[in-house]
Amino acid sequence: MRMSYFELGKIADAETYLRQTLVLGTTDDSFKQTARYYLVRIGAKRMEDAASAETRASLTEITRSFLNSKEQTLLKGDYDKNAREWVQKILPDLEDIAGEWVDDDGQLYFMLLKNRYRIESAANGVFNISLLPHDQNSSDNRVKILYTLFGKLTQTSSGKVVGNVRLGVLATALGERSMSTTSAAQDAHVELVLSEDLSQLSGTVTFFSVEGAGTLYDVWRNLSPPRTVRLALARK
Repeated sequence: MRMSYFELGKIADAETYLRQTLVLGTTDDSFKQTARYYLVRIGAKRMEDAASAETRASLTEITRSFLNSKEQTLLKGDYDKNAREWVQKILPDLEDIAGEWVDDDGQLYFMLLKNRYRIESAANGVFNISLLPHDQNSSDNRVKILYTLFGKLTQTSSGKVVGNVRLGVLATALGERSMSTTSAAQDAHVELVLSEDLSQLSGTVTFFSVEGAGTLYDVWRNLSPPRTVRLALARK
């Protein structure tokens, strides 16, 4: 029934029966492994259509359950072998840290709250990270403020993510006769671990000495001395 619903495109009905199969009885068997396989297919399609942290976590859980089972699906033979090979290829993609991440507490970039970061693959396990734009203007239209964060991260096979970032802020103020500029920058080192459900990067960030000139430099230096703090980024 569940396979028929799936093939007919009645995904909601199929998923109901598939998940029911997993809770019936106490021992693992081919029926449960087949249910896992079809749930992986449903989850993979959802990720393709509209990726989200919740969908990724659900797909990760059912993918691992499928791969950890020693049972064959009802497909048997080469069909079962091809199914397992296909599912095995999904997990590395789920563990990929590329995407948008949120730091509600503003720990990585302390001058701002609810920061959003974009992490993009630069190949060979290296990623670029950058701060997504905030409202860059002050209440005074004569003052322009630019917040920046750039850096590189490396993801190991164990799920650990390490790298260095550079935080910066630049402000320009237009007076009646001249324009003044003040800036500050600070380097930091991050060491993070990807959570089991792949929804969070958590660990520490170590800040180093501040560089710069002017008012912003004085403010930043006082508020952000060299230190190590806890950091948690949530996948959006």
